[in-house]
Amino acid sequence: VALFRLLESWGARPDVLAGHSIGEIAAAHVAGVWSLADACRLVVARGRLMQALPEGGAMVALQASEEEVLPLLDGARVGLAAVNGPRSVVVSGAADAVEEIADRFRALDRKITALRVSHAFHSPLMEPMLADFRKVAESLTYERPQLPLVSTVTGAPVADDLTTPDYWVEHVRATVRYADAVRVLRAREGVRRFLELGADGTLTALAQSVLDEAGDPDAGDALHTDPPVLVTALRKDRPEAASVLSAVAGVFVSGGDVDWPLLFPAAVPAVDLPTYAFRHRRYWPATGAAAPAAGPGGETDARFWEAVEQADVTGLADALDVGEEALGAVLPALTSWRRQSVERATVDGYRYRIGWAPLDGLPSPAALTGRRLVVVPEGLDDDPRVTAVREALAAAGAETEWWTCEPTADRDGLAARLRDLAPVTGVVSLLAFAEGVTGDGVPLPVAASLTLVQALGDAGVAAPLWAVTRGAVSVGRADGPGVDAAQAALWGLGRVAALEAPGRWGGLVDLPAAPGPRTADALAAVLSGAVSAEDQVAIRRSGVFGRRLERVPVGERGPVWRPRGTVLVTGGTGALGAHVARWAAREGAGELVLVSRRGPDAPGAAELRDELTALGAAVTVVACDVSDRAAVEDLLSAHV
Repeated sequence: VALFRLLESWGARPDVLAGHSIGEIAAAHVAGVWSLADACRLVVARGRLMQALPEGGAMVALQASEEEVLPLLDGARVGLAAVNGPRSVVVSGAADAVEEIADRFRALDRKITALRVSHAFHSPLMEPMLADFRKVAESLTYERPQLPLVSTVTGAPVADDLTTPDYWVEHVRATVRYADAVRVLRAREGVRRFLELGADGTLTALAQSVLDEAGDPDAGDALHTDPPVLVTALRKDRPEAASVLSAVAGVFVSGGDVDWPLLFPAAVPAVDLPTYAFRHRRYWPATGAAAPAAGPGGETDARFWEAVEQADVTGLADALDVGEEALGAVLPALTSWRRQSVERATVDGYRYRIGWAPLDGLPSPAALTGRRLVVVPEGLDDDPRVTAVREALAAAGAETEWWTCEPTADRDGLAARLRDLAPVTGVVSLLAFAEGVTGDGVPLPVAASLTLVQALGDAGVAAPLWAVTRGAVSVGRADGPGVDAAQAALWGLGRVAALEAPGRWGGLVDLPAAPGPRTADALAAVLSGAVSAEDQVAIRRSGVFGRRLERVPVGERGPVWRPRGTVLVTGGTGALGAHVARWAAREGAGELVLVSRRGPDAPGAAELRDELTALGAAVTVVACDVSDRAAVEDLLSAHV
């Protein structure tokens, strides 16, 4: 409130207001709903009654969407306290219930932050205080607001409701719909400038994530010709006066009104800045540019790193007040490090990875209608994995025809058998449970599944095919570090089949290593088409998950492999192979085996061997055609 009055005294007045949680009470007061005395009475009563509640409860911020969290809530013990962004929510309630939800997202490698609170605010645990709080709210004097407000209770514009005790009682218990309010401010209210009044810039960062999701943050759109501007009045790590003046300047240069004579004495001259007639808009991606300066230094940091990148010894020496000779000794290394860091950040922006999203809302119990063909490898009728699928289909009421099939069956023979098949609504393949390899070294699950896909097409069977696997994918840490290579290869085949025969492909479903009590029901739900938009599904004891392609956060890196022992480099005498070999030798590889068609007779092979030996590695250069399986087997037997 004090910040609002200060900015108001400088002529910086808002067009519309919004507030997060108790901040909405401050917004309502400055809009004219209550006098300062009544607003204070409401805030004091709110805090006193909340603190009088029994201790306990927890609040956790989750990297998740509202849609992911809602199905997990127990309305009597845990609630959705806030929706702060497209993938930023807070759950609040009984500690054990909150922790159970947090564990689910930890298993998905999501960011989890436990909030330091005395009570579970905006949760069902607030219910016991509401009656006493209503008495205080009913004793206040209300006036219609003189400034427009967007509610974070409803996520919509609000006026008359603010003058009712019912609204403020609900406000204690309801979800803070901050993300909805930001979207409405931008889309419906036409707000371009967002100014946060508070102790830090937390809400500004959250608002930026909402606006980034809504559209290109660096460009205008059909409704708004200019991009949004977000500024923060205070930063906890910056001097208050400088921070507030920077915020006011940010409002002014983006088109907001500020009455500068009220802020500066008349003796300070005003200088007209030159105008510019054109508005530039860049379309090419910016490569090699320094990352934006962050942290307490701001522009000072940016100038420092610019000087480092330009290897400006004189400028840095003057800025740091050190001698050029001392600085010159470290500047080349610092410049190299900076440039590599910028390049790495640019490359990181192009990186993606596989993630898994919970699939909620599946029917339980699931029902399977129609008739299905189930294909089982010869000799595995009594295998526990096959038995589990048989029991799951039977429990769902499926009409099934079970075929045993030799994994090495030929395509024509299988197609002929399929032509005599009565019409079916679906095909379920358990050929992934076959073991062994073909004469060409192809895993039997892959070879047999390929034959089945081809034979179904030859026989004109258009029913969708679902391939059931186990251990083909890893959903999270609970699955352990490894996957079954043959099962994973079948998933690769399945993704190709989905592209080449989309009308005949159902999908891939991976079962858990140890089935849980809901595994059978989940499998039936997937096969029933309840997840029609999903064709790559993993069933685990903790739930059902769909495969996703997601960006890797900038700066996030997995384990770094360091070469040790014997390292085999194919194409080892070529330009790229030699580069890899030098890197491996510098990083500590004890022995290098360089393989190419010409081996020691390749141009430069002898010189490369001597160079790598000087780096400390034992080097062998071998002639081998890596497309010849027998030759590769002999190579590996001799050197690995």
